[in-house]
Amino acid sequence: MAKGRWWLAILIGLVLVLMLWQGVNWWQNRPARVAQGVMLQGVPVGGWPEERVRELVTTLAPQHEQESENAALDAVTGGVIPGRYGKKVDVEATVAATLTADADESVSLVLEAVPPEMGLSAYPTHPIYQGHPERRALALMINVAWGENEIPALLDVLEKHDVRASFFIAGAWANHSAKTKEMLEKIVAAGHELGNHAYSHPHMREISREQIAREITRTGEAIRDVVGVDTDLFTPPAGEYDERVLEVAAELGYRTVMYSLDTADWLRQGVEKMVARAVPRAENGKIILLHPTEQSAAGLDVIISQLKERGFDFVQVSELIDEKR
Repeated sequence: MAKGRWWLAILIGLVLVLMLWQGVNWWQNRPARVAQGVMLQGVPVGGWPEERVRELVTTLAPQHEQESENAALDAVTGGVIPGRYGKKVDVEATVAATLTADADESVSLVLEAVPPEMGLSAYPTHPIYQGHPERRALALMINVAWGENEIPALLDVLEKHDVRASFFIAGAWANHSAKTKEMLEKIVAAGHELGNHAYSHPHMREISREQIAREITRTGEAIRDVVGVDTDLFTPPAGEYDERVLEVAAELGYRTVMYSLDTADWLRQGVEKMVARAVPRAENGKIILLHPTEQSAAGLDVIISQLKERGFDFVQVSELIDEKR
């Protein structure tokens, strides 16, 4: 009888071990569930199992995805209009982020950038006159080859409106004097972008390829020496270029950008004419050209105010043409 109880105890022990093993196995392989209070894209998903979360993400995805757009040549200017990256929801990454979220955490869809098949890089020797036409933003291009006395007033207006501009610098001006170097330092300290405007402000179509290269290279070196900034945007003096200029700039690692709205402030015809040349014709993605003249700050103040009232944002040129934005 005692022997029978011994075997019974062994059997009971084996059953208990099996039950415990099955319990551990079930616990380890139980369906994953979201922590309580978690919100996914504004939807409460606390306690949801993985598959239900995946179904929700798949349902939400089309509302938040966007097709990429190729860059395109403008038949009017001959320039290239930037394309735009698309957006695709990474379903599995979103599900994983939701399942590992802490209680009461808010989770957003994980978006993956989708580059266009043909972006700006496909057109390295074409100039850019504007940003994407569906983006309600503008950029200010301020070309500086003189006018250092007027720069502080321009900087004050930009600071007043919390706008960052793109200053395209002539190398000879950057190296001209202690004052011009000080102005260049102030431009950078205020958070503005620098671009290359050639060294001696020549007519680029009238000089050789070697001289073109030297004009651009010397300017890049001058800016780097004064403020330690490397430039990769170039705009030719007087807006003059030919295929050689575009090719040399591209070979040197520069993208040539042009203006699409000219205030003609250098004519010094008054603030009203400056404003009339820019505000009525402003459209999405346009680049507005200015210089440091006696009237430019006052004109810029009005231009920014009126265009902000129309719902435009102001960004730097590099941001305006960035296909990822």
